[in-house]
Amino acid sequence: MTQRILFLYNSVPIEIRKGSTILSECVSPLTVAAIYEALQQTGSEIIPVNLMSPKQLEETVREHGPINLAFVIAEGFLEIPETLYNGFGAMVVREALIKLGIPSTHSCPEVMKVCRNKNLTYQVLRKAGIPVPDFFVVEFESGRSVKEQVEELESAMSYPLFVKPIGGGNSICIDKHSIVENREDLYARIEILRAVLGDFPILVETFLPGREYTVGVMGNGDCYVLPIVGFPTDTVVRSAQSKISSSDVSKVDILDVRDPKCSELVDIAYRSFKTIGARDLIRIDIKEDSSGVGRVIDVNGTPSLASTASVVAMAEAVGIKYPELIGILLYEALKRAEMEPTAQLLELVSEPLAKLRTYHRDMVA
Repeated sequence: MTQRILFLYNSVPIEIRKGSTILSECVSPLTVAAIYEALQQTGSEIIPVNLMSPKQLEETVREHGPINLAFVIAEGFLEIPETLYNGFGAMVVREALIKLGIPSTHSCPEVMKVCRNKNLTYQVLRKAGIPVPDFFVVEFESGRSVKEQVEELESAMSYPLFVKPIGGGNSICIDKHSIVENREDLYARIEILRAVLGDFPILVETFLPGREYTVGVMGNGDCYVLPIVGFPTDTVVRSAQSKISSSDVSKVDILDVRDPKCSELVDIAYRSFKTIGARDLIRIDIKEDSSGVGRVIDVNGTPSLASTASVVAMAEAVGIKYPELIGILLYEALKRAEMEPTAQLLELVSEPLAKLRTYHRDMVA
C-alpha cells in the first residue's frame, strides 16, 4: 500500500525572507522544491503543505487522510509569527500532529523544546557533564530591572560576552555586533534584540574565541556521526547571511577522521544526542574556548536541508547524494514508528546507509 507522507514546511519568497529577521527561519522555495522532489523518489504519496495555522493542518489531514507520517521542517505557523522564533514553534507543531495521531520526523515535542530554548539546552547538557559556555538569562518579565540583572551577570562573568536570543535558530539576530566588550555595548545589544523580538528572554554567554565546528548525528538505536565540518579560523561569528551563502559552504573543511580533534567532537556530539533524547537527525554546533576546549553552543533539532547547508555538505563528503539524505531521514522515522518502508525507499537508502555505517565505524575506531 502506498504511504501518504505529509510534508510540512514554512516558506516565503526569497526576497521577503532576506528582508525579514523574524522570517529567517522560513525555507526558500528552492529548498522546498528540492525536498519535495527527493521525497517523491521514495515511492510514497507526498502531500506538501506550507504550514500557516493549526486549523489549516487539521483541514489538510481531514481532506487527505489517513496520513502515515509527517516529514516536518516547519518551525511554527506562519499566521502566528512568534512561533517561528519564540522557542516553542517546532514543539507545538509536533504536539498538533500527535493530537491528530500522526507520527513525525525528527525529535519529540519535549526534545524540540530543549533544542529550541538555548538555556534549557545548556542546563540539560551541563548536568550531564557536557561542556557549554557560562551563561545568564536576561528576562524582561521577571520583576527585576535589566540593570539589576546585568549587575548580577557581571559579578559572575567577564567581558567579552556574546548576546543572542534564547529561542529560534538560523543565527537569528546574530552578527558581529553580538560580541560585546563592555556594559554600554551589552545594554545596546539587549535593546536591539528586544526591539526586534519583543520581551522574549535573551541569553548572554561567555564569548568563545576559538574555531567553530558542526557535527551531524543521524539514527535512533544505532546512531551515526556524519563527517565533521570545521569553519575557517578567521570566522569569528557565523551570521544568518553567512549560513545561507554558497561561498560560506565552499570555505568549510571536512575534518579527516585521523584528526585528533575528531575524537573529542564525536564524543561531545554523541553524548549530546543521547542526553537530550534526540531522534532521526540533529546537528550540534561546537566552539572552542580560549583553552581550545570544545563547548556546545547550539543543538539544532531540525537542521537546515538547503543545498548550502552543513548537513548536506557532510552527507556529500561521504558520498551520499541529496535524495539519499532525505530518504535516510524518512527511513529512520518510519522505522522508529514501526512502519514498513516502501521497496523504492529501501532501494534508495540501502547503499548510502552502508556508506554511513562504514564511515562511522572508521571514525570511532
